[in-house]
Amino acid sequence: MSDSTFTDTGVTVLNETGAYLNITGYTLAGASVSGATGYVITAVWNVTVPASPVLLLVGNYTLSSLGVLTNATVTEYPDTNVSYTYTRTSDLELVSDDVTNQSLQAGLTYAQNASNQMNIVNVTIILSLLIFLFFLFWKVIQTTQKTEGSGKRKASGNPSKSSYA
Repeated sequence: MSDSTFTDTGVTVLNETGAYLNITGYTLAGASVSGATGYVITAVWNVTVPASPVLLLVGNYTLSSLGVLTNATVTEYPDTNVSYTYTRTSDLELVSDDVTNQSLQAGLTYAQNASNQMNIVNVTIILSLLIFLFFLFWKVIQTTQKTEGSGKRKASGNPSKSSYA
């Protein structure tokens, strides 16, 4: 994949309406865009009186890295238009990052569960060894009994013939 597929895009928003400027803050519409970062305010207009908009100076507001516009003074502006720019990460890069994050998370989950998995493997190995040893001892005992039993027999001749004849 070439680097051009991961190109970030500069986005410009002119006169976003419905904004307000107070101490609680107004979240820019661009803040809800996936992969949006680097917000820069280019203009804030007080349009409380629509016929005569007033450009607010930079010292009247602040902007957080999350795209939240708040008032830097005690004066509130209930109706403003905001112009701003931001950078939007390409969809392909977002998907690539998401896949990478999911892969890393899957690896982490596997590593965290490895101790549980190893317990199951260890128990299985131990049980298999115990069963093997049980059959080995059983076979040794069986072989020993056959050997001892064959040594105790006396040659008495033909067992079908009776000595009382």
